Amino acid sequence: MKVDYFDPNNLSKGARVWLTQNELERFIDCAPTDTAKIAISLCGCGLRVSEVAKLSNDDRFKDDRGWMLKVIGKGNKYREVPIPSSLSMVDLDLGITQRTIRRWVKETAERFYWLYLAHSNSQPSFENHDIYHISPHDLRRTWGTLLLQANVEPTIVMSWGGWDSWEVFRQHYLDVANPEWQAKEREKVPWL
Repeated sequence: MKVDYFDPNNLSKGARVWLTQNELERFIDCAPTDTAKIAISLCGCGLRVSEVAKLSNDDRFKDDRGWMLKVIGKGNKYREVPIPSSLSMVDLDLGITQRTIRRWVKETAERFYWLYLAHSNSQPSFENHDIYHISPHDLRRTWGTLLLQANVEPTIVMSWGGWDSWEVFRQHYLDVANPEWQAKEREKVPWL
């Protein structure tokens, strides 16, 4: 897990959290209900909370690329987002509000926090333990970052995620200062 705290002079508050693929899967497993698991899984597929709340079963389809979702995103812009086969047969007519999704993510973060503590032998402290601060947008950010770390072409990630601005995308998702990412990239060039 990687955490970046916002500048206190910035209008944004709190921490930005990135999960590993394994942590994301464990996080989803901690959801309080099956419906919450579906909603949180969709956030973990790069969807915004507003997009998850509007989905219906008619938005899901399969073509040569695999299972996809038709999403009307920010600014009423259409995009198609890949989803795992585990979401291919679930009911996407969730009938939930954005507020419910945010509440579920918060509940799941708390459950995940305690699960994580049980394995790490740490002392509980909600005030300064990063896991407790996971938001729906952190799940979207995690998805974008995991795709990039898997060497998915950045323009494809932008298309799937509905990002129009290369500058904003680069600033928030191409974390070239991350030492772990730099080490992984260096392994590609054995002569360095």
